[in-house]
Amino acid sequence: MKRNICIQIINDLDRKTLKRHDLIPFPQANSILESMYHFDKEAIHQIIWDLEQKGLIKVVPYEGIKILREG
Repeated sequence: MKRNICIQIINDLDRKTLKRHDLIPFPQANSILESMYHFDKEAIHQIIWDLEQKGLIKVVPYEGIKILREG
């Protein structure tokens, strides 16, 4: 996945939570990706894995996704 697409997904997740949360719960992140990008569950899991491998997010098991921000 290209970095600019990854950044757009991160920005959309962040914007859709209405304020900057430290942690976006999995159900909320899945819902955002399903509604905005029409991804299925398998694609969402792959995207989350890709974003974590690129160092853009951290997956907190059983809780959610932490967006890693520079600065």
